Amino acid sequence: MNFKKTFITHYGNALGNYGYKYAKKINTFIKFDNPELFRFITYRAEKPVKKGERTFQIFSGILSLYCHNINEIIIKNNSVGMKYFGLYYHNIPFSDDKLYKYNYNDENLLETINSSLYDTKKFIIPVIDSITNLEDYIKHQKTMRDISIFGNGEFFYNDSLALIAANNHESFLDLFEVWDEYLKQMFNENKMGGDYEDIRKLYYEGITAIPTSRDKVYNDPELYKKAIAEIKTRKTENTKTLCHLIDRESI
Repeated sequence: MNFKKTFITHYGNALGNYGYKYAKKINTFIKFDNPELFRFITYRAEKPVKKGERTFQIFSGILSLYCHNINEIIIKNNSVGMKYFGLYYHNIPFSDDKLYKYNYNDENLLETINSSLYDTKKFIIPVIDSITNLEDYIKHQKTMRDISIFGNGEFFYNDSLALIAANNHESFLDLFEVWDEYLKQMFNENKMGGDYEDIRKLYYEGITAIPTSRDKVYNDPELYKKAIAEIKTRKTENTKTLCHLIDRESI
């Protein structure tokens, strides 16, 4: 039994009920029913855990129509493993390998795919389908503790223009506080090496660099004008790209 064909068939039948369509060119299920956002679900083969078995994981994510060039690379780079949905939305520890590593052989392939599908519908879809606007999207990235996708705003990099489109003015210091508590816990439990203050500084600088770069756009009238123009262009072009990928005329 062919894994890819079986996976696409069973996921296609199930995810179609949620509005997802299979984009063959990038081997990804896409849901595009929002004027500013799109969601995606896919899988990746992983190094087998046991001899005689194969392993895969489910990855998912959400991006705005203001991201740079919708293609297989940007989707792959911004896909999040199910384990992070499990941890940050459902308090399921990484140690629960069964949630995010699916091991199969020829005999249990269909059973394993259906098991992963059950988990996808339980742990991923309710989260990403509940995100309906840019504010929700930004909040989601903060919940996942990764806003790097919004970095380098002055260069319109990755999905940084989503912050401009949302008229976002957050400092994101609340996210730094979350990371700081995590660092303290790791050091207190001797689960992290190095100097606490040095690592804390790196986290602080990494997070605060995002609003600093974003604000350069707001504070420069000419750059802001270019950003607004780029937002319109990307929305138009990315809408065309998505409709082409899922073989649809328009949203």
